[in-house]
Amino acid sequence: MEKTYPNHFVHPSAARLYARARPYFHPVVIERVRTILELKEPLEAALDVGCGTGQSAQALLAIARQVTAIDPSTAMLAEVPRDLGLVVLEGRGEAMPVPSASFDLVSAGMAFQWMKRARFLPETHRVLRPGGRLVIYNNGISGRMLDDPEFKRWTHHRSLKSFPIPPNYRYPLRDEQAALYGLSFLHRETYENEVRLSIDALADYLLTQSNVIAHVEVGGNDPEALRRTLLAELRPLFPRPVMPFLFGGILWILHKPFP
Repeated sequence: MEKTYPNHFVHPSAARLYARARPYFHPVVIERVRTILELKEPLEAALDVGCGTGQSAQALLAIARQVTAIDPSTAMLAEVPRDLGLVVLEGRGEAMPVPSASFDLVSAGMAFQWMKRARFLPETHRVLRPGGRLVIYNNGISGRMLDDPEFKRWTHHRSLKSFPIPPNYRYPLRDEQAALYGLSFLHRETYENEVRLSIDALADYLLTQSNVIAHVEVGGNDPEALRRTLLAELRPLFPRPVMPFLFGGILWILHKPFP
């Protein structure tokens, strides 16, 4: 049986920082999905699981006429823009508050590693229409500033590196595990994307990482003190106001076969 891990993103202060500081990379992934699936017309309905502050759900509007977004954190949902036309619901990926066979696509962006697979995957099979797709992806900073190798060296010694990553379900999804729940892989890839950040934007982004949020929200540490430390460490690495960084992640696409 899979263990239950705490959700570190339920705190309002973490949600506000997440909404402000997370790069909006999601359209890069969704455009890849459009190309891979050869979508000529928008899908009728898509579901975004673990939507957080709404970035991943917003990106789905490019390929779906109707997007439903769910997340277990009311603090995160409070940050979702209300003018996007999303259907926003409180709920978990392990028990989705939506009807069966009602979506052409389910996505889990930056959320799959926080969900119990033995419950999320059968729930995904339940809510997908026959022929529907499951899109799983993540994204993070690679440790490379594109025109300065010093940043990579700094990442190996930075003050935040000592904070342990909270336990989660971060391990590969294998074909046989997907098949147990009636799903099969269509596509796997890794990708890269460039993000240009100021020193303040980079410091704020680093403070949104799960190990730092756990250190602050659970450990009771002062986020402003951490931010001051980060800014002092980063200042020598910013010869210009904005610098380019390499981000990237994985993209998996699975499908629910027709009967």
